[in-house]
Amino acid sequence: MAPAGVERVTDGREASFAALRAQLGQGVQVVSAPQLFPTPASLADEMVRRADLAPGHRVLEPSAGTGALLRAISAAGVDVAHVTAVEINQRLAEALPATLAVRVLAEDFLTVDVGGPFDRIVMNPPFERAADIRHVRRAFEQLAPGGRLVALVADGPRQRERLRPWVLEQGGTWEEQAPDTFAEQGTNVRVAMLVVEARS
Repeated sequence: MAPAGVERVTDGREASFAALRAQLGQGVQVVSAPQLFPTPASLADEMVRRADLAPGHRVLEPSAGTGALLRAISAAGVDVAHVTAVEINQRLAEALPATLAVRVLAEDFLTVDVGGPFDRIVMNPPFERAADIRHVRRAFEQLAPGGRLVALVADGPRQRERLRPWVLEQGGTWEEQAPDTFAEQGTNVRVAMLVVEARS
């Protein structure tokens, strides 16, 4: 059930029209946030496919940004039990309920109680100063037994030294992505997709 005052929108076109109506009602606003690199739509779809959502799953998106992964989750057409989104930027967080019927926490994921555990976590955390390492490890703590985490992380020296070995020890996978994955978002940062599961 959607939070009070939030209209559940399941069709992508309805979501776009709702967002446009909201912008026209308030004047067009641009939200700028440091280290905001929205997940490309095709990659978001692939991440959600890898998450293998099933009816009744509780899902967490801990770095919601502009909602790219949330839209992919919604578009998957799976009747998940509940979706929780966390976004530290207040203005970005406030924009999410206008188009997506999810629980939104305008908080720092590293410190907020997200109400876990969750069956699935799909995330594109911030990369600056290797923050993605801390975010992924924190997210893993929120998984239910047998739950699955799919994340995009920087494919840099610190991640390869401190995160990749841990993922492989857990029986997970680490897949390098194309060098131009985020070119349209204005960065050439190298990224990898990891998939890791909590033991049952």
